[in-house]
Amino acid sequence: MQPFVTQNLPIDSIDYCRLPILIGQANREISLYSGMLEAIPNVDVLLAPMTVQEAVSSSKIEGTQASFSEIFKNEAGEKYDSVKSADAQEVINYKNALLEAEEMFKTRPFIHLNMIKKLHEILLSGVRGENKSRGNFRNIQNYIGPYGCKIEDATYVPPEPQNVMSSLDNLEKFINRDDIEPLAQLSQIHAQFELIHPFLDGNGRIGRILIPLFLQQKQYIKRPVFYLSEYFENNRGLYYQKLNRISNNNEWNDWIEFFLEAICRQAKSNSQKVKSMIDLYNSMKQIFTEATKSEFAIKILDALFIKPIIKSVDLIAKTGIISKRSGRAIVQKLIDAKVIVVYKEHKGPNSSIIAFPGLINLVENRKVF
Repeated sequence: MQPFVTQNLPIDSIDYCRLPILIGQANREISLYSGMLEAIPNVDVLLAPMTVQEAVSSSKIEGTQASFSEIFKNEAGEKYDSVKSADAQEVINYKNALLEAEEMFKTRPFIHLNMIKKLHEILLSGVRGENKSRGNFRNIQNYIGPYGCKIEDATYVPPEPQNVMSSLDNLEKFINRDDIEPLAQLSQIHAQFELIHPFLDGNGRIGRILIPLFLQQKQYIKRPVFYLSEYFENNRGLYYQKLNRISNNNEWNDWIEFFLEAICRQAKSNSQKVKSMIDLYNSMKQIFTEATKSEFAIKILDALFIKPIIKSVDLIAKTGIISKRSGRAIVQKLIDAKVIVVYKEHKGPNSSIIAFPGLINLVENRKVF
C-alpha cells in the first residue's frame, strides 16, 4: 500500500448544499448545551466528572479497559496488575492533557502546532508510546493495521514523513480561518488530522482533544468541555469506516454528515448529563447539609464530585477541616445517611477509602456501588 497523499484544506469536493439542515440542528443542540453550562455557578465542580469520562471514552477507542470508577480507585491507592495500571495512567494523562489545553487557551486562545506537541508530550508521559518521539512530529513512516503486520498488509499508510510538516502547516492555517462554516470546518479538521497521523502514537486521542478546543476558539462554548468520544466509542466501527472511505474513495461528504450527526447526538446526550449532574448536586446539597449539620457539608460534596472515590483523610484535608476528629465524625454521618460508602476499610497506617455511589452510578450508567 502506498502512503496517502493529503489534499490541502478546504476540500473542494464538499457539497455544502447537502449540509444546511444538519448544520442547523447541530448548531441548535450545541447552543442549548452551552446555555446549560453558562447557568452553572460552580462549573469546575459539576463538569469534573464529564472530563474524566471523556478521558475514559477516548482511551477506550484505543483499547484501554479502565472504567471511570477504576481511575479514582487507582488514584486512591488501589493496586491493579501492570496492564490495568497502565490503562489507568493513560486515562489520567488524557485528562491532564485536556486540563493543560484549557490553561494554554487562557494565554493563547487558538490552536497552534506547538500546543498540539505539548499535549502529545503530556499524553504519552510514562505510558505506552513514551519512547515514540513523545512531543514531536514524526520523521519516519508509520502505518495502521493488525498488530504485528507489515506495511504492505496495512489498512492505512499515512503521508510520507517529508510531507507531514507541509500538511500540518496547511491544517494550522485552516483551523484559524474565519470564512468557513465552523462545524463543517471542524469535521474537516478532525479527519485531516487523523489522515496526516503526525505522531507515531496517540493520534486518535489528540485529534479528539482538538474538537472541544476548536469549539471554544469559535466561541460555541466558553469552556472546552464538549466531548465526542462517547459517540465515537459507541459507533467505533462506523467512525473508522467513514474515515477509511475518505482515504480510499475521497468520500468527504459522507464523513461530514456522520460528524455533524455525531455532534447533534452527543450535544443532546451532554445536555442530559449536565441536567442529571445538576439535579444530583442539588439533591445531595440538601441531604449533606441535613445529615451533617456542618458548615463543611458543601465543601465535602464538592470534593466528592471532583474525586468520587477518595481516601477519607484526603477528603477531610480537601475541605479545610482542621480537626481530624470533627472530620471523621462528619464522614461517619454521611455513611450513616447512606450517601457515601466505605469502599475499603481502614487498615494499619492506611486510611479508609470512601466512595460516592450516586455520582459513580450516574456517570457509568450502571450500578457500581
